[in-house]
Amino acid sequence: MIIRRGESPRLLESRSGILGLFENVVDAESTIEAAVEPGDRVLIYTDGLTENFNLKREMLGVEGLSEIVRDGSHLTLPDMKRQILDRVEACGAALPPRRVGGAGRIS
Repeated sequence: MIIRRGESPRLLESRSGILGLFENVVDAESTIEAAVEPGDRVLIYTDGLTENFNLKREMLGVEGLSEIVRDGSHLTLPDMKRQILDRVEACGAALPPRRVGGAGRIS
């Protein structure tokens, strides 16, 4: 996602498979070129942010993350990062912790 102050974030669609799942999943055809200008920010995120659910079991999604990013684009980089993480966490904060095999919290 490319973030330019005063504009909606520009989503760069992935052209590769799931990273880390298969060997050689990224090749030359997976490359995306995008122009960036001084002051632009590039956000690289995982599904751990977008696949966050609220009490109504509604997923935040890329659109929700884009809104959060747009809202914080005027902030300093450290403050923007904190706002993104805080708002994504707040999206699912009221849900009970998820457990794997009865062991520790992974939410």
